[in-house]
Amino acid sequence: MKKITFLFSAFVLLLSSCTEVVEIELTTSEPKLVVEALITDNVEPFQVKLTLLAPYFDANNPGVSNAEVYISDNTGNVDTLYHTSNGIYQTIGNRQGVLGRTYSLLVLYNGTSFTANSTIPANKMMLDTITTIYNQQSAFIDEGYNVILNAQDNGATVDYYRFLFYKNDTLQTDPFKYFVTDDEQVQGNYIIAQVPFNYQTGDTARVEIQCLDLDYFTYLNAVATQTQNTGGPFDSPPSNPPSNISNGALGYFAAVSRNWKEIVLP
Repeated sequence: MKKITFLFSAFVLLLSSCTEVVEIELTTSEPKLVVEALITDNVEPFQVKLTLLAPYFDANNPGVSNAEVYISDNTGNVDTLYHTSNGIYQTIGNRQGVLGRTYSLLVLYNGTSFTANSTIPANKMMLDTITTIYNQQSAFIDEGYNVILNAQDNGATVDYYRFLFYKNDTLQTDPFKYFVTDDEQVQGNYIIAQVPFNYQTGDTARVEIQCLDLDYFTYLNAVATQTQNTGGPFDSPPSNPPSNISNGALGYFAAVSRNWKEIVLP
């Protein structure tokens, strides 16, 4: 148990003030494991981050350094990941996820097994080009450039996408940190879309498209809802997003395809 002391002072009419000490007991529970892992079809090490959910009044989630971490696929490949620092586990050397393949995570920690599965979608939206349009200063628009992405939806399946927009290698998050959508309205179409961020001359703009499975799409939608709540009366009540990690762990293990293009603004 943790005890936190509050001092309540009140003036009653013209009488002298009085102070009452009130002790509130906060129940502490076993910290939950938090998993952050993204397998992609790019050539890079497989990486998993493990932390423990910190108590309410602590600032940071401590990294887990004493777990066993394995990633396998449905063709029989198994990789061991090794701790590097701050709860980060990686393969020795690069790996590359394969479209259509299912990947499984196994974490052994504190006597408990935590597992999850995710499949890289077989199809992916391919970026064709990115272009720019210049905006003059107006009452509603800042002077500068908007980037326009041009891409082809495959049209064969229902697909789920996350769009990420970078300015000079910094992910743009205001107002869209989790920009996810399905292709229901654009099945098989050639897509021309204007990026909702402003760029200036000399900026490097990068647009990335990740193709997700339905479960990861649902998870990101839930995260987006939580992060966009304003505290108003019609906001949904806060809750943990629907993790795919077993045994009560938080976070997510996801397998996605990625492709991107970048341009330097004139």
